[in-house]
Amino acid sequence: IMDEARLEFDHIDATSGSVFNLGMLLSGRSATQVADAWANLSPREFVSLHPLREYLAFWRLPSLLTQQAAVERILPKWGIDLEKIRACEEVNGHPVRATFNVLDFGTKRVKTITHTEMDLDYFLAVDAVPGVVPPIARDGTLYTDAMLLKDANLGEAVRQGAEEIWVIWTVEDRLEWRGGF
Repeated sequence: IMDEARLEFDHIDATSGSVFNLGMLLSGRSATQVADAWANLSPREFVSLHPLREYLAFWRLPSLLTQQAAVERILPKWGIDLEKIRACEEVNGHPVRATFNVLDFGTKRVKTITHTEMDLDYFLAVDAVPGVVPPIARDGTLYTDAMLLKDANLGEAVRQGAEEIWVIWTVEDRLEWRGGF
């Protein structure tokens, strides 16, 4: 809809898995290319394990998985470029400001990161789902996915001067429960 209707957004905010969508947009991909990236993804492409011997003492594991697959496979495959993200000034020819949200695990407060501050640690922290992948340690603070506290940072949109706010939320619509991971 963003490409077809030629929608323009002055501010785009991302939490959790939407970090990849916003990362692709700010790296120069179209919204259609973002949708195609997800449509052509096998969930296995996100899977990277700790060394197998570490699972023998599973109670000491920091998480079920690592983020190695995201760094080595997903970011390159989807054209997510952190330098382009930091330098981005427009999406589809329209000026844009972008923010990402992480959870400061110690204070239980959302920290908003501007796209001009984005680096690999913050990028991974935006999608560091507790228990699934490890938190990101930075400057003595653990950062995780903010979705458990706040999945849409509407306050930031207001601070950015939003006159209209669109919240896009998607969930699986299949009727069958497939169980397992």
